[in-house]
Amino acid sequence: MLSGERFGSGLVVDGVLLRGAHGGAGEMRVLDIVQGVGSSDGIGATARTLVAEAVAAGEVRPGSPLAVDAGASAVFRAAQDGDTVALAIVDRLGDRLARVCVLLASLLDIDRVVVAGAIAQPAVAVIDRARALLDGWHFDPVPDLVASTLGGDVVVIGAVAHAVDAVRADPLSFPLGGTDRLSVDDRAAVPAPDPSPRSTRAGRTAHPAASR
Repeated sequence: MLSGERFGSGLVVDGVLLRGAHGGAGEMRVLDIVQGVGSSDGIGATARTLVAEAVAAGEVRPGSPLAVDAGASAVFRAAQDGDTVALAIVDRLGDRLARVCVLLASLLDIDRVVVAGAIAQPAVAVIDRARALLDGWHFDPVPDLVASTLGGDVVVIGAVAHAVDAVRADPLSFPLGGTDRLSVDDRAAVPAPDPSPRSTRAGRTAHPAASR
């Protein structure tokens, strides 16, 4: 589940990516009406919003690192240092993530949620908080919640892996040099080259039909 600027999930069933009837499987616009979540904004975007709200409410002290940097990474660093506002934000982010996981688990009976994107590793504290809440809420099934190790390149890596799998699964389905797609049976029907080819001006060989 991509979780930086917005939540969006890739659903993998028996090793196959689920696309849906309209190609929209995994879109999470439904989060707009989920109580305690309210939007599909991801961990990074929501962290900035919560910091801005805390600043506006006068909760961020002038000496706090959050007064200088409202980014998610700054929030997580400040939480590690014991900043009370940052710790409260981490708790709220964890609660929000746990609710998203409950929704996915209830609808899809999933085994695991992999929190992906560049935010995944810095947001370990949020994931830990969400995992603790899931264990305490007793919503069955409780999915395994882990952070991806692929970082910000997760989408690119996934796309390349999918392309390689597609080529390996059916290499003859891809046209080469502008030629039409040929199946194995089609290629078997193509006549073999003439055993006594003519010489061309360039010194190459060509089938007699090529000169017509």
